[in-house]
This record gives sequence, structure tokens and C-alpha cells, in this order.
Amino acid sequence: MQGTQHSQYMHRCLQLARLATGNTFPNPLVGAVLVHNHRIIGEGFHYQAGLPHAEVNCINSVAVSDKHLIPHSTLYVSLEPCAHFGKTPPCSHLIIQHKIPRVVIGCTDNFALVAGKGIEQLKAAGIEVLVGVLEHECWQLNRSFFYYQAKKLPLVTAKWAATANGKAAGTGQERLLITNAATNIFMHQLRATAQAIVVGASTVVADNPLLTVRWGLRKSPMRFIWDRNNICTGREKVFLQGPATLVFVKKENTKLPSHIQQIICTSADGIDEIITYAAEQKLHHIWLEGGPTYQQLWLQANAVQVIYTAVNNALTVPDGLPAPTVPTTFGKEDQYFLGNCTITQYQLLHA
Repeated sequence: MQGTQHSQYMHRCLQLARLATGNTFPNPLVGAVLVHNHRIIGEGFHYQAGLPHAEVNCINSVAVSDKHLIPHSTLYVSLEPCAHFGKTPPCSHLIIQHKIPRVVIGCTDNFALVAGKGIEQLKAAGIEVLVGVLEHECWQLNRSFFYYQAKKLPLVTAKWAATANGKAAGTGQERLLITNAATNIFMHQLRATAQAIVVGASTVVADNPLLTVRWGLRKSPMRFIWDRNNICTGREKVFLQGPATLVFVKKENTKLPSHIQQIICTSADGIDEIITYAAEQKLHHIWLEGGPTYQQLWLQANAVQVIYTAVNNALTVPDGLPAPTVPTTFGKEDQYFLGNCTITQYQLLHA
């Protein structure tokens, strides 16, 4: 029963944390819940970098009439409390200061200034600490944060849609609509978790997309375009509105507006330069969207760690452009069913 209760409250921590999706970079998503005698008396989450952390908001949310219960309550938090002075004071100190006797933690933090130190400080103060409740779910929530802390490289997530017979596009000029409204909302929420979205120039020219997050109050990622043959005209939407756009080219494209930054690449596909630039900017997550030929190059270069596919089970086309192939080095992580579409998440094995 106790384990079920722990899971219930940790699920609430995850729900709260996700409310800030796309807004906390470079910090992780964190939710916290304070429970007394099976009643939630406080809850909070980290809104954005520089603002108070989840634990602070949780404790501050406790009603005046319940303040006396804090030293007799259990704090649930999806990520190990920080133990260092950054833009805000250490949350471990705050927990100790309020004499909270028990803390249940989803997963540890691999950020060098935390990395177990928060747990050590709590235990040294005589606080009972339980670690690992819904550990995998809590880790998944901040997968790109952990990946960047470990490797100092951005996590790359590829996403594509396909028909039931494996086509990403038809043969005609008209755009093939594969996904439904629910799938589009889901994918835009995932897009918001990235700091940069990457597409090939053919997608920009053919579809003229904005490449922004259009559902929910989420920050749109920067837009990186690989334009090997300088086919972009500079009149596409990505150059005229929205967040910053960078173009990776073999040689300067004089058709682009002067405010658009161009990065000259020596590699054949621009992959090394895009990843290097993202790492230099300390970006945690790249979202790779298309087109399928360019995505396949990233897969062949072993430059992708996560894949999302959206397959329309009710749609087939007689001929068309094949969707990329999920490599055998990936394992199925999760699956969702939204109307006629099946969304499958794959994870690079041993990443």
C-alpha cells in the first residue's frame, strides 16, 4: 500500500513538472508535492530558469492554517533537490530549514554540482530519504538534460510520419496529410522540449512550414536548416517570422536576408557542424523533422538517440517517398494510440 501511495504522489509530481514543458531550459523539469496524513497540503513546480524551484513553490503554497503541519509531512519531488547556490539557494537547505522529516525522490540528478550531494545533505540532517519511486518515468521526463550533463552533447530526437505502407510523402505536388489533429498536438508538445529543430532545405521549400510550437503556451525552438545546394530563396516563412533561424550551407547563399546567420560546413551532410554548434551553445535537445532522405543520413551517421514515428494505420498510397527505417540498434520504448495513428517511441539501446 505504501508503495502505491508513493507512486500516486510521484505521478502528481510528474503532472506538475510537465506544465512547464519547454520553459525551464537550461534547467530540468521538476514537480513537488507535500503530503500530510494522506492529504496534499502543498504542491509546486519549477516554472522557468532563474525563478524558484519546485520545492520552494511547493512549500510556499501551503495555506497558513497548514503551516504547522510542514514538520510532520512527507515531501515528494521528481528530481533530487539541488545542493548548491546558483540563481537560487539550495533546496536541500530549505527542506532542512523547514524540518521536513521525510523526502521521497523520483531520480537522482547527474548535474555535477548536485549528483547525490542533495541526498547526502538531507540524510546528514537526519531526514529519511527514499530514492527511486517511478525512477524511469522521472528520468524520461528529463532525458535530454541528463544526456547533455553526461556527454556535453545534445540529445537528438528524430520524428517522422508514415502511411500504413511506409510512405512519408506521395508522388504528386500536393502535400500528403498523414497525421490527425490529436497527433499534431502531441508532436508539437514534444517539439517544445527541444531548443533547436532541424530540417533539410527541400522541406522548407516544398512545404514552407513555420516550424514553431502552435499548441499551448510553449517556447518555440530555434530553427536549423541544412541547405547544401542553396535552394532556399529567403522568402520562406522561416526567414520572415518566428524564432531565430540558422542556415548551414556549403557556400554562402546570397539570396537569404542579411539578418540570417549562415554557417559554412565542410562535411557532406552538415551533421557534424550542426551538432558541434548546438553543443557550443549548450543546447540539450535537437528535434530532427525532415525530410525523410535527410533524416536517413542522420540515422546512418548514428547521430540519433530517440525516434518517434506516427503511423496512420488507415492510410496507404500506391507509390511515394519511403519513410526512414528505424535501425535495429533501437528498441521500442513506448506506444500511444491517437485515433487512426499509432505513435511509437524508440530509444537507442545502451545510449
